[in-house]
Amino acid sequence: MRPSSLGIATLALSVVGFTCGCGSGAPASPNATQVVARIDGHELTISQLNQALLAMHAPDTGPAAQQQALSGLIDEELMVQAAQKAKLDRDRDVMTSMDAGSREILVQAYAEQHIYPSEPIDDSELHRFYDANPALFSERNIYHAVVFNVEQGPLSGELQAEIDKARSVDAVRAILSDKKIVFQTEEITRAAEAIPLSLLPKLAAAGTGDSVIAKSESGRTQLFLLTGLENSPLSFDQVSSEIGQFLTRQRNKAALKIYLQQLRAASKIEYANVNTPGTSAPSQ
Repeated sequence: MRPSSLGIATLALSVVGFTCGCGSGAPASPNATQVVARIDGHELTISQLNQALLAMHAPDTGPAAQQQALSGLIDEELMVQAAQKAKLDRDRDVMTSMDAGSREILVQAYAEQHIYPSEPIDDSELHRFYDANPALFSERNIYHAVVFNVEQGPLSGELQAEIDKARSVDAVRAILSDKKIVFQTEEITRAAEAIPLSLLPKLAAAGTGDSVIAKSESGRTQLFLLTGLENSPLSFDQVSSEIGQFLTRQRNKAALKIYLQQLRAASKIEYANVNTPGTSAPSQ
């Protein structure tokens, strides 16, 4: 959480010491408890300042960044004290937020320390992902298209074949109108990474004037008529960091899923209300 955040959850967590790590009862080193400021008798420590600097993601930790972080901590402490005076730390909704926030922090910390793999993604794996997705990287395009949002489900094969022969927006519009099909159009410009992965290979294989049909999230049909392509490749060096982050998230997600399956298998879970959706039968 950023020091400047003044939401109820941040205030609540600060009250109980989760934001800054104070009052937890855990032993602290002398350096960690070195006082950097006092606000109406309450001490802010170097440990809190270091946490604030981390939360800022500052490019450096020089005097300017330290002053900004300390200023944010002071503002936060002033608001925490104001919230305490208003007895918000006893408010039921705030207490619920405090509990939810502390649980989230605890779960995240456990996952990072005990579930997620700690070793970095191997460089060869980064290269494999780059090479396996040319439409995203080495052959990346920026796509210009007119999208026909058709107010019905899948189009017939005969209609699709007729649309495939149409090479212009006006021709496609005329076909749909002649078939009494309701539709809306919009012009879009999208880079490859902004295209759904399920649709990208079809667009990457198409050329200007080609039509690509896809199903929208609502289950209706979307028809993309490409009106232009701009080749804009990205080198491995440009995207290796982003690829590493993506693969790390994917790996962490898979590790968490396996771990939760193991926990559920080893635990006795009883549902108090069998009428709750998804809990028609108790799970043992």
